[in-house]
Amino acid sequence: FLFANFPLLKKLYEPRLRLCRRLSVEFLHYVIASGTLKKCFISIKGYYFQAEIRGELITWIVPHKLGHKNPADVDFKIMATFLEFYTTLLGFINYKLYTEYGLVYPPKLTFSATTSLSKLCSEDEFTDEFLSSLGLPIMKKPESIAVDEMETDVEAAELLGDKEANEERQKKEEETKQIQSLFKNCKFFISREVPREMFAFVIRACGGDVSWDKSFYAGSTYDESDECITHEIIDRPILTEMFVKRIYIQPQWIFDSINARKQLPIDDYLPGSVLPPHLSPFVDEKETDYIPPEKLRLLNRDEPIVEEKITEPLNLVDNSAYLNRDQKPTKKSDENIDDALPRGQTEQQQQQEKDKRLKSMRVGSGEIQNLNVKHIVKRKSDEEKRLREMTIPKKHKRLYDKIKYTQKKKRQE
Repeated sequence: FLFANFPLLKKLYEPRLRLCRRLSVEFLHYVIASGTLKKCFISIKGYYFQAEIRGELITWIVPHKLGHKNPADVDFKIMATFLEFYTTLLGFINYKLYTEYGLVYPPKLTFSATTSLSKLCSEDEFTDEFLSSLGLPIMKKPESIAVDEMETDVEAAELLGDKEANEERQKKEEETKQIQSLFKNCKFFISREVPREMFAFVIRACGGDVSWDKSFYAGSTYDESDECITHEIIDRPILTEMFVKRIYIQPQWIFDSINARKQLPIDDYLPGSVLPPHLSPFVDEKETDYIPPEKLRLLNRDEPIVEEKITEPLNLVDNSAYLNRDQKPTKKSDENIDDALPRGQTEQQQQQEKDKRLKSMRVGSGEIQNLNVKHIVKRKSDEEKRLREMTIPKKHKRLYDKIKYTQKKKRQE
């Protein structure tokens, strides 16, 4: 991907740079067709992507397309030697991936080359230009020849009878389907100031349709005036003309939604608004690490609310009277009761009042209380940790206290 963005240099042959470009586009098309994209992130170095291909996590970086200045202290001859090896390796890998997934290799477009879009470029460059746009689907092999990787994994797991493997596989399948259908039934339009290639790649990898100005690059499928467009990606604060039935968002919303596995609210991503921090999905925070408050807010938003019914306590006075209603009073207690009765009130009247109080006893309906699941789990883990600390031998306790003190100082810093 680095050499694919290089301009023509004297120290590198033009066919080799074109080969790098072709192989990188082929790999991106495979990720789009297979829907294996997992994570994405924008940094000052470039675009970070991660895909899970046949159970292996593949992470790569695509540099920003900026003006290139040839450094004098870099030996391009050594880099060209390694480049020759990796281009040969990636060529075989692409062929293997395409054939196993049932795609035609080398990739071909699904529409005929006689379309009117071919007027935008010459006949020789037509296929390369439209393939590199990443906005059009590629051809697949007949269903009888294609090998479905997901079905093969299901059959293997069923033969092994591994329950844990089946549960893990089902969880991965659900997550994959969630990402593949994230932008389903959504049509995006990319403005001229937004990097077209990378955003077209991530949108199509998540099931969305994308287009751009046809005078900007080849491969445009619909114009900006199309009323079916649901989202328009812009990176400028003011627009002269806006459509009522269209959502205008900033580019960061696409990447944040993919990492969150859902379409985030657009309030913080409207044109001209201050964007929230762009959090990296490649960081796995530990107990002693700092977690940004924005990520904590996102995690709390995703947590389910546990509903627990709490009943009202019984009236202790009435309850004690209810429990003691069958007890026979002693002779002494009878005398005390007779003395305690007011004048003119018989024992029968007193019993009637007790019966009324018993009938009035009732249990009210409980109220729903929202519990913080994360707080409950943390409290339980802290209690287990405290019990484990009590079992540490005395000769190791001093070392353990030093480690905890060091971790505490790091958190304060």
